[in-house]
Amino acid sequence: MDQSQPFQPDLYAQERRDASSREQVIASITADYQAMAGLALTERQAQKLFNIDDPDRFKRILRELVGRGVIKIGADGLIVRGEARSS
Repeated sequence: MDQSQPFQPDLYAQERRDASSREQVIASITADYQAMAGLALTERQAQKLFNIDDPDRFKRILRELVGRGVIKIGADGLIVRGEARSS
């Protein structure tokens, strides 16, 4: 191991260990945005509402939700429902 580099935890390994938990959170947020079409939150409000204490985990979940089309982040920074619809 290169001693000049500080130890960095493998965040993706952590996500793999918590994949089931992450999918539950994603499903819950998806259901909330589908049920409340007008829901518009700042990142801070969303992080508190969905009870995700770790800011890095929250950012990863946001990226996943944007990638799935569940949410989108407007030019004003508000998180709103995306184009994905449930079957």
